[in-house]
Parts: sequence; structure tokens; C-alpha cells
Amino acid sequence: MMKCSPDTALRDINDLIETLSDVENNKDNYSVATLNQIFRPFRLRLGLVYL
Repeated sequence: MMKCSPDTALRDINDLIETLSDVENNKDNYSVATLNQIFRPFRLRLGLVYL
């Protein structure tokens, strides 16, 4: 696990919250890679399903 200062950790958390808020509110177009990074903790990934 990487060690970082509390200020750095807080800044990273704030960036994550801002990004998630932007995704939820459709404020920007995000790449598949970015969305997959957001979904990774939930063991989800973006893809297509053939119906």
C-alpha cells in the first residue's frame, strides 16, 4: 500500500468525489478506461452485450 500525507489523500478523495459527481450529472464525456477505473472497486466494467 502506498503511503501519502493526509493532505494528499484528502486532495485525491476530493478529486474522486468531483469526478463521480460529474459522471452522475453527465457534465463531461469520459473514456471507457476512466469509467472502468471508477467501476473497478465494484468489480464491474463497461462493455457491450449481444442480444
